[in-house]
Amino acid sequence: MSPILPNPSIVRTCPEHRVGIYERERLWKRAQAGEFRIREEVTPMRNPHRDRNGKLLVANVNHFLLDDRYPKEDKRHIVLHTHSFRTDDGQIGASGKLDPKEILVGDVEYRQLEFKKPRCELCETGDMISPLKRFRDSTYRPCERWWHRAIWRIRAIIGL
Repeated sequence: MSPILPNPSIVRTCPEHRVGIYERERLWKRAQAGEFRIREEVTPMRNPHRDRNGKLLVANVNHFLLDDRYPKEDKRHIVLHTHSFRTDDGQIGASGKLDPKEILVGDVEYRQLEFKKPRCELCETGDMISPLKRFRDSTYRPCERWWHRAIWRIRAIIGL
């Protein structure tokens, strides 16, 4: 009988921090190398629509990286959960990247912000993401000032 491990501690993080953790841990490359199993769940959209780049989005795709060393019931079985949109030509839509929703690294599970009280534990403990480095559609924007939005508008106009 294997020892019972405590549940991972949960850390609520902003999308920018989750993307940084996802990239730093190289989870997708590790899965492609055989360390994790990849599972994909595709759900066709009832009302396909175009993203800001004009691509037709036809499906939601949830990707899971699974660690088969743990049983399905164990919280450590799902190492990564991401979301993306699929276009009519099979590409990833919108940003063109996977959007990490939950990431397990060691004994820490990084999750999305709570809906009622969105607070990024990493931003609030000193690792603040600059307002100018926030994602375009990010709704969590602590420390943002009016001029940050003005800079975003100028960047959008000139295509940066």
